[in-house]
Amino acid sequence: ERLSRIQQNCEFMQEDIYKVKDSVKTLSDEKRNEQDETNRMIKNSVGGLKTELVHEQAQLATELDHFKKELEDLAIRTVDKSSWHDFQSRYRVDIDAKVSLNEVQTALTSSQSDIAQRLTDYREDMKLLVNKVEDNLLNLINKKSNISDLNTLLLEKADVGVLRDGLKSKATVSEVEDIRMNIERISKEFETFARENDLENHVNYTRGALEDVGKDMLLKANIKDVCTLLDMKSNIDDVNKALTEVHKELDQKSAAEELTQSVNDQALINEALCAENCVARWLWKSGEVKSGYAVPWEVQSVNTCPDNFLWEKDKTSVLTVAPGLYEIYFGFFAKKKPTVQLLVNGEPVLSAVNSASYVIHHSSGKLKNVGRHSAGNITGLTLIDFIALPARARIAISYSGEGGAEGFVGLRKL
Repeated sequence: ERLSRIQQNCEFMQEDIYKVKDSVKTLSDEKRNEQDETNRMIKNSVGGLKTELVHEQAQLATELDHFKKELEDLAIRTVDKSSWHDFQSRYRVDIDAKVSLNEVQTALTSSQSDIAQRLTDYREDMKLLVNKVEDNLLNLINKKSNISDLNTLLLEKADVGVLRDGLKSKATVSEVEDIRMNIERISKEFETFARENDLENHVNYTRGALEDVGKDMLLKANIKDVCTLLDMKSNIDDVNKALTEVHKELDQKSAAEELTQSVNDQALINEALCAENCVARWLWKSGEVKSGYAVPWEVQSVNTCPDNFLWEKDKTSVLTVAPGLYEIYFGFFAKKKPTVQLLVNGEPVLSAVNSASYVIHHSSGKLKNVGRHSAGNITGLTLIDFIALPARARIAISYSGEGGAEGFVGLRKL
């Protein structure tokens, strides 16, 4: 086997050497082709420049001949001096505009030297590249084994007879196959067995579970505790007695229908009471009036129907939304009895006059003063009456009397 590997390595080395030689040959051919093409291009460019220069020289010579002929013709002809000077100056400008032969020769020389320099540089680059390739090839060749090393290695190897004797002592293909199958079967059997880590984890888990069970058993009641608890429980007679008492109490309770009827009756009563308790009351405490007589209502003390009685702080009127019959009451307290008017939508409907003392309300009752109390004026000017208001009626009170008074007004929807 080692001999065959060495032979294969030798073959691979020869193939690598052939490949390197082919690559070097290909690279040199390419460089040679590139150099030939570059020389061809340089020759073509130089030939083109020479052709152009020759063409320019021929053209200049032709033009000079033409000028000579024209000069000769002019010499033969009789012309005046001014015409001759004009002609001479015009053709002198044309001649000066042409390129001289020295300039053409100088340009050609400079271009040839430039091309020669480029060719020199290109040759130097090619030499460097070829040297680099040769160095790489030498390095690759040095890395390969020489013939003496190969012969030494071949002498150290076993011959064919020894190899055949060794192969006879080896197992056959069928034996190797049987051994492989046995190894696979044993590996599968080992996979079914638990590993050491799995066994340790299982033992730890079982130990923890047993400890938890032991703790739970310690928390459980023993037989003595259970017997004590059972002795404390009530017996059948006690349970029957308690059930009898419960039945008696249930018999004394009202039925569900009676309870429903009572609840409905109470709801009707509550609705009627709520309807009777639709009241509101406002206070006047500053003693100051607006616009001369209008009383501003500054504080709202009660309002059970804010949707019906609309009040704004310091406004001189109160709005009642719903129409119908209302009970109105008001009172004013001052040192002297004032004169008060009740206005509905800006029109007076009743007046309490500061006299002995009439309430002008289309033959309504009287207010009589019986004298001054020792504690001061404790009766004031008060009134309770009933009025039928339209929808969205605006209630206001006009006050005429001494300043510093206080008062109130209240409404109740009937």
